Amino acid sequence: MHDLGCATTSTMRLETARRHAQETYDKDLVVVQELELKLEIPSRWKPGDVEWQNAGCLVAQRKYQHPVTHQTGLVQ
Repeated sequence: MHDLGCATTSTMRLETARRHAQETYDKDLVVVQELELKLEIPSRWKPGDVEWQNAGCLVAQRKYQHPVTHQTGLVQ
């Protein structure tokens, strides 16, 4: 019977964590939507969009360039 109590407590903890995550997501989504309205952003980028792909290239370049710049600074 002890195992049932532990399982119930574990389930309750998981459900609380899930609910908190959902509440945080919902709150953050409202902030994003308000910012989109304020900045007059007509739509969000999707993985197939050119803007999405360009941003991905910039992120990849940054991930490469940052360590190179750091190493260059160490050598000088």
